[in-house]
Amino acid sequence: METKAKGIPYGVADFEEVRRENSYYVDKTWYLPVLEDENKYLFLIRPRRFGKSLFVSMMRAYYDLSMGIIEEIAATGSVLMTLKTSFPAEYVTDDENFRSLIYYYGLLTMDSLYGNMIRMVIPNKCVKEQYWSFMRNYYDSCYEVDFSALRKEMVQMAFAGDWQPLIRRIATAYKENSSVRDSILGEHNLQGFFKAYLALNPFYLVEPEIELNYGYSDFLLLPDKRRYPDVAHSYILELKYVKPTATDAEVEEKSREADGQLQRYSQDKVVKRLCEGTQLHLLKVIFRGAEITVMGDGH
Repeated sequence: METKAKGIPYGVADFEEVRRENSYYVDKTWYLPVLEDENKYLFLIRPRRFGKSLFVSMMRAYYDLSMGIIEEIAATGSVLMTLKTSFPAEYVTDDENFRSLIYYYGLLTMDSLYGNMIRMVIPNKCVKEQYWSFMRNYYDSCYEVDFSALRKEMVQMAFAGDWQPLIRRIATAYKENSSVRDSILGEHNLQGFFKAYLALNPFYLVEPEIELNYGYSDFLLLPDKRRYPDVAHSYILELKYVKPTATDAEVEEKSREADGQLQRYSQDKVVKRLCEGTQLHLLKVIFRGAEITVMGDGH
């Protein structure tokens, strides 16, 4: 059987094309951590046909894929995968290869078998915080959030019940990120984005996808009464996403779905016990693409 010889990608600036055509590629992924530690603005000074555009294309493929998978894991706490034991460096951006790489870095652990796949989960809270920190650093490279203002809004949310400024600030950051990276659009990506910033709130134990008697809640913000016994407000937050082209009728359907879920969750015994002594807010936030189209409190 004749093996097709690898080609030389002269003048090719598309990393995906290099992979599709099985061309030679000198692995430069090890430079990525070096660049991440450098200044925010970099100027690549090299002659023509030196691989500058191809390097940038590789970075885009790497970060777009890696962030999508990391956002999925952070939003749901788990991921299904087929574990790869080895793969060439130029194929690190393949979906299954990158998931396997995360496992070998110790950022996932085996939980259970699901058919011929493995369900991997985040091993502990410390690793969860690494995911959120990585995500915030990445998001801030696109749009820098004012963390001083964010912390003040967290105080308002916990003690005055004024939650809208915080939600709007995170939503603005989401919109600005989507303008430079449209792959962030989607329900899991949206949940992962919000989780990265809500996890900074010291007054709450922010738990995504808590299983209640009536299903799963996107976010249950439990007051941390041990550290902050005076917290006066607690929250259940349902985030919904529809495509930018969705009709008003589709938005309304999502809104009704969120209302029903919030009312059921608020009757759960676990919720009532954990939020005792606070005013429970039932928040729904619906995005059409990157824009908030519905935001309300059904407390």
